[in-house]
Amino acid sequence: MCTRHQKLRCREQSAVCVGKYDWSNNWELQEKAAVLTREEALVVTKMTTVKNAEIEGLQEESIKLEEKLSSIRDKIITKWTGEEYQKLAAGLQTKHQQVIQKGQEEIKKHQGNVKRMEQLSKSNMKELQERVEKLQELKGSLLRLQEEADTLLHMKENAATQVNEESKQILKEKEYLSLQGKVTQQKLVELDKAASMFHSRLGLTFKKTTGNRLQCLFKHIDRDDPEAVFYFFIKVEGDDRRYVVSDCEPSVPELEILAEKLNKTNNLRSFIVCMRKRFQQLVQDKKSQRHSSEQAQQ
Repeated sequence: MCTRHQKLRCREQSAVCVGKYDWSNNWELQEKAAVLTREEALVVTKMTTVKNAEIEGLQEESIKLEEKLSSIRDKIITKWTGEEYQKLAAGLQTKHQQVIQKGQEEIKKHQGNVKRMEQLSKSNMKELQERVEKLQELKGSLLRLQEEADTLLHMKENAATQVNEESKQILKEKEYLSLQGKVTQQKLVELDKAASMFHSRLGLTFKKTTGNRLQCLFKHIDRDDPEAVFYFFIKVEGDDRRYVVSDCEPSVPELEILAEKLNKTNNLRSFIVCMRKRFQQLVQDKKSQRHSSEQAQQ
């Protein structure tokens, strides 16, 4: 917007230009009037008159515009320097303070929301961490359980294989025991037959004792004391079903040799006869020693 001083200067320059233009035009028309025809002079005269009228109209409009601009300028200056300006400034300041206060309240509100969100975020983060730790723990437990399940499955397979093998072994042992039972039963029958014969002829009896042992008792060995008892124990044991002879009374020096011969020949009758003879020999030897001792004393 142009200042008042600038507009006055522009007005003065316009007036000077108009004066120069008028003089220049009048001089040129005077020179041209001498050479132009009358009609051309009339045309030039009319054009000059129109131009002058337009210039005067422009000058009047310029003056009116300047007056209007001056009025507007005075109003604006009065408005922005008087009471209205103060009222406007006070209103703007009030609005500014209200906006600032509202902004501060919004900021506090947002700060509170941010603080709550931070607390909620920390709580959620802590809960998430706990869930992650629990998940890791559950994952470790799952892996351990999987390993234990694999181990148990392997043990089950091994146990099934072992049970199957042991079942086969037990079946074999049952078959073996059944066979051995038949053999043992057969031997017992033979022993019963021998016992009957020996009891009637040799005073031999058999007595079953603990540990599956059979006690063989002899009488009528000593003629001086027919009721004197001579005995030994015998049993069958081991996979090879060997005879074991023990607790011989009185002791027979050749007992081990006789037992070994029994296991080789499996002839129990012959063994019992040999044992009776050894007991008789022991009685005879004892009597001979006592007789010799008596003679020596006399």
